[in-house]
Amino acid sequence: MERVKLVSVGTALHWLHFDRVMQVFTDTFTSDTSVAIICHSVPQVANCHDYNSQMDALFHNLTPNYAFEVSLVRNCYQTLPFQRYYSSVQFREFPQLTRTTLYHFFQFMRSTSYYNFFLETSASRDDPVLQFVNFVLEREGKQTRIASCHLRSESDAQMMKSVKLDIVWPFFVYLLSNQRNA
Repeated sequence: MERVKLVSVGTALHWLHFDRVMQVFTDTFTSDTSVAIICHSVPQVANCHDYNSQMDALFHNLTPNYAFEVSLVRNCYQTLPFQRYYSSVQFREFPQLTRTTLYHFFQFMRSTSYYNFFLETSASRDDPVLQFVNFVLEREGKQTRIASCHLRSESDAQMMKSVKLDIVWPFFVYLLSNQRNA
């Protein structure tokens, strides 16, 4: 029988019942199995505090009905009691800078499950992604406002492609182990 040495829990721990998952890990795997938990917190726009308040509002407005406590993601899981299950808990942050256009950020946000979940469940007519996009366009001196998540014209797409953003994705990882030399 092969032994498991590493378990990876992508960016999904906040969707799971923490104590149950940790108990499964400790019951199922050998004492020398390590668990890597990798996730990211709310992205920020590098060197632009005005945009970041809007970015925070965007994610706050997209997540109020989630089944998990959003502060877990915002706080990089810092409040989870990993030490209850593992003797060695190592935490590292590794922010990734991505140069992109407003258009590509908009398209990415439209593809995420949390945005689509918002669209399916929200009674609100205010689309937080469009609010963010229009805030940035206004700050960049653009005259057009985007009215729908379905772009109506190629000129809207081209205008959004002209706005560059440096997005910092705050990734973090926990390495959990009961090994002394982990």
